[in-house]
This record gives sequence, structure tokens and C-alpha cells, in this order.
Amino acid sequence: MSPPLSRRRLLTVGATAGVSSLSGCLSSVHSDWGASGTGVPSDNPDHELGLAYSKSSGSFTDESESETGWVHIVSDGESADLTFDARLCDSLGGVTPSLSNSHSTEYVLDFATTSASTTTTSPTSSSADATCQSGTHLTGGANVPSDWETLVVTVDGTRIQSLERSGTMPELRSLPDPIRSGDNQTSESSSSTDASSVSDDEATERALAAEEVYIRTQLKEASCTESWGLESYTGVETEATVSERTADGVRVSVTHPYWYSTATTEADGASRATYLVTAESIQRVDGDSIISC
Repeated sequence: MSPPLSRRRLLTVGATAGVSSLSGCLSSVHSDWGASGTGVPSDNPDHELGLAYSKSSGSFTDESESETGWVHIVSDGESADLTFDARLCDSLGGVTPSLSNSHSTEYVLDFATTSASTTTTSPTSSSADATCQSGTHLTGGANVPSDWETLVVTVDGTRIQSLERSGTMPELRSLPDPIRSGDNQTSESSSSTDASSVSDDEATERALAAEEVYIRTQLKEASCTESWGLESYTGVETEATVSERTADGVRVSVTHPYWYSTATTEADGASRATYLVTAESIQRVDGDSIISC
């Protein structure tokens, strides 16, 4: 079974683990490693923000073969893993990413460019931008506190994307690819969510995989659970069906069995949930809570 975000290859990187570059996305003539964005969120003095990244510069390959242009964050209950992959045109100049806690539970991933220091007006598209055959490729990741609610992606302080937390479900959003001067609209508003681009098979497969992650996370975090599994011993079958297609995406109804044991009891159950699936994201919009204690 493919993971719920099988359309993208995600980098499993962190502030202390380093990062890896995706091959085939950039013909590299220069590369380096870096770390930035170290700070202490005011609401969590014990958690330091650290961003590790890899930077390459060179000519871009055929965009049809690229899997760049995304940001992903997933919470595991104790913290949240942030990863990203972005390409920025040469017209933006040098690029340095940073991660900061703007206020309360909002975090900002900013791509600061050298072009910002050489212009006093909003950047606009140029002929160089129109082709954008070379530039900077950034891949990186960080670990942020589990209480995050909003992640905003900006270029020189201008918002290009944002993610809102939905429980422990992974959140994936596209970024303009490549990012050009004048990209001052969020890709959520500038790109349509085309439900027709997601087949029934893909939608049901991703919804089932996401529900497995949800069940595993809930049972793993339950303090009283001694053992658990996703098998069925009561005849409940794993099922997923497309219930509706709307402008917002594909709604999938899911049923998934599970079992668990505590010091005093053994139980079998089944979770029932509804997922909203789009080409770029998946969200658990309704469903049972998995409570074993």
C-alpha cells in the first residue's frame, strides 16, 4: 500500500539529522549545506527551532520531470516534522531560508532573497522570469513544537502559502515551481483544486493509508495500551468508497478494523471516518475517536 502522500517523495529530515537532495530536479554546479532560523518560541522555552537545509544552484531540468515545489508538516504528538522542497529563479538572487515563531502558535518559513535589498517596490515578472531556466534549489527540514497551529511560507515576508493544522494528519501544500519574482499570491488561491485529477483508486488508497496512520497514532499514544494491531478478528473488513466529488475534492468514506489490549481488557473495534482528498492534500474531516483508556 502506498503512503497517503505517494504523489510526492518526502525528505525525512530534521534540524539535527541533516537533509538529502532529490536527484534529477536540478543540474547542480554548486551546492552547500546550512542551518538557520535558530530561536526559542516564547510559548515553549524548552524547544529550540532549528532549520537544516541543502542548497544547490544550476540549470533546471524539464519541469514535467520535477517533483519540487511543496511543503509538508506532520505531527506525532510530541513534535512536528517540517520538510520542504523549493526552486527559486535566478532573478531573485541569493536565497537563505529561515524558520521563526511569529507569534503564539504560528510559525513562518521565509525565503529571504538578495533581490529584496536592491529594490524598493514589489517585484514583478520579467523576461528572465518568463523562462527561468536556472536558479537555486533548496531542500530542508526542521522540528517544531507540537502545539503549532499555522505554518506560513513567505518570500521576503510576502506570503505564498499557508497550512492549518488538522489533528495529527499530515499536511502537504504545493509551492509555485519555480518561485519567481512577483509570486505574491498563495498557491491555494491561484491554483484550482481539480477533483477530476484524483482517481477513485488513488483517493481510496490514500484515505485508507491515512486512516491507518491515525489509528496507529491514537493507540500508540494511549498510556494504558499494552499491545494493539490493525487486524480484524470479528469479521469487520477494511473498506473505502468514494461518496462524493465536489469542487473542494473527493470525499471518501473509510472503515478500518483494529484491536488493542490493556492490563484489564482486550477489545476489537472499527473506525469509521470521512476524508477529503485533493491532488495535493488529504484531510480527516469527520470520524470516530479511538479511545482505549
